[in-house]
Amino acid sequence: MPFVVARTTPSTSPRQKTRPAPRRPWFNYQYRDKAGAIEAVRSDGARPGDICCGQDSGKDVPVIVRYETGVINRSAYRSR
Repeated sequence: MPFVVARTTPSTSPRQKTRPAPRRPWFNYQYRDKAGAIEAVRSDGARPGDICCGQDSGKDVPVIVRYETGVINRSAYRSR
């Protein structure tokens, strides 16, 4: 005799009840100030005067980090 599964009510999994994940990644920029604190870069893009600098090939470069948050295949990630 074949095995038959019959449902009397429609089934909804917990994933179907949640909101869909955002499709576009979200990102922001942060910098380290000379006191060592992490601060957000202003939205107008102007660099602050107290930004910490690092050395790259003998040149001073500002320390700015990009944080990106998004979803790939329903798995959230955060990179920097």
